[in-house]
Amino acid sequence: MNYVATPLTECLEVFCTAAAIDCAVIALNSRSFRWWALCGAAIAGAILLRPDGGLLVGCIGLPAILIALREPTRRREMIIAIVLLGAVSLAPLLPWTIRNWRVFHVFQPLVDPHASDPASSCR
Repeated sequence: MNYVATPLTECLEVFCTAAAIDCAVIALNSRSFRWWALCGAAIAGAILLRPDGGLLVGCIGLPAILIALREPTRRREMIIAIVLLGAVSLAPLLPWTIRNWRVFHVFQPLVDPHASDPASSCR
């Protein structure tokens, strides 16, 4: 009964991951910042569903950084895209982080892994 919520988030998280990768590929081909913002929104959805969705920021951001370093003609475009991707994807974590800092005096942008399993804190 304790793990009923896990399968419900898996399907949506896989969808958000696929949408983020699809938007990143379209953004690289179309050179449109709108697609980078949509990619960031999909990553934000993946992060909110499961914290490991944050790995997508690196998986999509690292190739964007490499493109910025290798192609001087696209450098400005890719730097703006990287900043936009990071800002949009991490923005939903900001209210949670501020709340944890003000209330608990702890810098914790993601939920504690043991929060959904009360029995794990008793061990």
